[in-house]
Amino acid sequence: MHLACHIRHASQLDRLAEIPDHMQTFYGADGSARAHPKGTLSIGPCTRIYVGDEFCVARMPTLPTLKRLAESASAMGLALTLLTPVMTDVDIPRMVPLFDYLNMCHPDVDVVFNDWGVMGLLNSNFPAFKLSAGRLLNKGFKDPRLQPEASRIAGPQAGADALLSGSTFDGQWIQEHLAALDIHRCEQDLLPYCSDTAVNDSLLETAVYFPFGYITTGRTCWVASFDQPAGEHFIPPAHCSRPCCQGMLELKSEKFSFRIFQSGNTIFYLYPWQTLERLIETAAKESTRLIYQGFGLDES
Repeated sequence: MHLACHIRHASQLDRLAEIPDHMQTFYGADGSARAHPKGTLSIGPCTRIYVGDEFCVARMPTLPTLKRLAESASAMGLALTLLTPVMTDVDIPRMVPLFDYLNMCHPDVDVVFNDWGVMGLLNSNFPAFKLSAGRLLNKGFKDPRLQPEASRIAGPQAGADALLSGSTFDGQWIQEHLAALDIHRCEQDLLPYCSDTAVNDSLLETAVYFPFGYITTGRTCWVASFDQPAGEHFIPPAHCSRPCCQGMLELKSEKFSFRIFQSGNTIFYLYPWQTLERLIETAAKESTRLIYQGFGLDES
C-alpha cells in the first residue's frame, strides 16, 4: 500500500500520523480504530500529500499557500499531487500561475485532472507533469437510496453485479485511450454496493479515496448560498466566502443505506467500517495507493 493524504493547510502536515485517530471523527465509538483487533488500522506511513480540490475552483489554493505546502512537503521528503476541478474558460487563466510555479520548482509533481480541457492544456504546455484521470470522470452507481434487499432483486445476478460494481474506468477502451494520452493513473472511489475491494485489474495504476466516496457535485453550491440574498440562492457567487471550510453537514433519511455528508457543492458517502477494513487489507496486498481525504473535508 502507498498512503497519501489530502490536506489544505501546512499545519496539517504535523498530523499525518494521526489518520487512524482522526477517522474517529467520522465513525465514532462504534466504528473507530479502537474496534480494530490490532488496535489500529495498519495503513503505514504517509509518503505523499494531495493539495487542491477536485470539486470546486473556489477551494483551490492561492499561489502563496501552494508554495508553502510544496516547500514543506519537499523538506519532509513527501511527494506532491495537485488536484484540479472542472473549470470554465474564466477559471483556467487564474490557475495557470499555479501550474507555472510547479513546472518551474516542482516539475515532477503529479496533477489530477477532472476536466478534459484542463488535460489538454496540461499535456500541451506542461509535458513534465505526471497526469492522472480524476474520479469525476469515473461514473458508477452510487444512489444511496438503494436498499440491500433491492440490490438482490435488481435483475439477473450477472446484470446486477455489472450495474452495481462496474464503472467507466473498468472499460478497456478508456484505459487504452488514457494510456495513449500518456495518462498513467486512474483515481476513483470504492463504489458503495461493490462487494469486491480488489482495485488493480487495470492497464493503469489505481488510486482509491477513503473513507469517503462522492455521490454528486455541481457548480451550484447550496452551502455557499446561505449568506446570499434569497433571489441568488441558485446562482454561483462571483466571490465565495467558503463556508464549507467550517465543517460538513450530515444529511439524514430513512431511505439512505449509509451515512451521507455534504461539504460545499459535493455530497459524499462514508464507507461502512467493515468495507473500509477490507479495502485497506486488499490495498496492502496489491500495493494500491490509498488517499485519506478526512483532513481535506474536516479542516479543523
